[in-house]
Amino acid sequence: MIDSLNYLRNYSYKCSEQVVSVIVPLLTATKKGYIIEDLDQKVTETLQILYKYQKDDGGWGGWWGGTSEESHPEISAYVMYGLKKRLRMKDIMYRRPLFQMDYLI
Repeated sequence: MIDSLNYLRNYSYKCSEQVVSVIVPLLTATKKGYIIEDLDQKVTETLQILYKYQKDDGGWGGWWGGTSEESHPEISAYVMYGLKKRLRMKDIMYRRPLFQMDYLI
């Protein structure tokens, strides 16, 4: 398990889906008692990437935030799942207005 978590922690690809697919298991492992080195830094980096990739309508696109102006509902929903997971963590609280919720509702 530790090897898999280290692999995720060092995963180098950074599209919207991939950064969520890295941070969610790391947060889940932390909740289960695993200690993830530099987790705060990883969460901050992930949030910065997602905020950078966010479209004007509040959603997210595909690879590297998507090259078009359109958001993709599936990617947007998955990113929101990851953000919600982050907000539920008691030990890691990062605040920023989440206007993307309006886009998905």
